[in-house]
Amino acid sequence: MKSILIFAFVSSFGILALLAEKITHQEQRDGLASNDPSSDTYRGALRKKGVSRRISGFWHKVNSSPVCFEAKNNQFGRFYVPSSGKLAAIKLVHRYGYVSCDTQIIFYWSYWGCGDNPWNGLKDLVDVVITNTANHTLLPATQFITMDRTKSKIPGHNSLSQELVLSVISQPHWVTAGQELRLWYGEDLVNHSEGNNGGRVCCDVYVDYALS
Repeated sequence: MKSILIFAFVSSFGILALLAEKITHQEQRDGLASNDPSSDTYRGALRKKGVSRRISGFWHKVNSSPVCFEAKNNQFGRFYVPSSGKLAAIKLVHRYGYVSCDTQIIFYWSYWGCGDNPWNGLKDLVDVVITNTANHTLLPATQFITMDRTKSKIPGHNSLSQELVLSVISQPHWVTAGQELRLWYGEDLVNHSEGNNGGRVCCDVYVDYALS
């Protein structure tokens, strides 16, 4: 009986190991497909997220250490574009931290905005902005900005999305190698209603360039 139990345990462990390996391989295939510009998965993701089809489809990571921003007191994050070209999109990938438009309410903490705030549709909006050093807004596209000059409705995303893609609609922005760009919490950028804000988010930043 003891031998039978040992055999059953070993067999079960082997089946679980094979299942875990299969899941890992599937995740790897899905990950490769989602980053392969020739794949339907990749193109579908771009269309779902509102990304221009004129972009190259290759993300370039710009930071070696996390890019961090806070929700008030002009605490933006800096990063530098790796090469000259027509900037078509920026992807932000959350690493750690939270920001809030009201630190007293637990549901208002999030990665990119005001969390689950039900007022005026805020829970569906993001409030992060990419600017140049003159604090002129480059992204998100003005067509997506719905409130207070900074809050935007980004297709396929909200303030708790692990990844946030900000794309141009039609006209890319020309940038030069080494140019500084800034990542802001929107209310901090325009100095609007930031007194009860708080928190800090750190992320990885990727850029993509237009083909023409």
